[in-house]
Amino acid sequence: MPGQRSKMTDEKLAIMEEMRERGRSYGAIARRLQLSPGAVSWHCLIRGIDPPKPPCLRPIPTRPVAVRRGNHFVRPFTVDEDRRLLALEAQGLSFAELSRQLGRKPNSIRGRLAVLARRDERAEQARAEATA
Repeated sequence: MPGQRSKMTDEKLAIMEEMRERGRSYGAIARRLQLSPGAVSWHCLIRGIDPPKPPCLRPIPTRPVAVRRGNHFVRPFTVDEDRRLLALEAQGLSFAELSRQLGRKPNSIRGRLAVLARRDERAEQARAEATA
């Protein structure tokens, strides 16, 4: 639960994956595993765990708007930052090196790369379904 540290085990990850792939919400999974919904969301994102029918592809915003998360503001990535991030990643830079180059935190870089990979995978699935 929020404010508590809970060790993520292989067993919890397996339960999380099974529940999410059955369409359970982050909140339901979090309650079952005594984690925060944010922790469940992060682990699902990093591991590419999606519900049976993933949400539709949303357009990429061209002008980012800072959003409040907790007691700080988060600045979303722009299309240009995404391009630069992918180009730098192709050079084999580490998360720490990428974060220094882009002025972001390493966990933000890791999460954004996971989001971009998931977006590409969903777009590929949509193209395959359209041609089937």
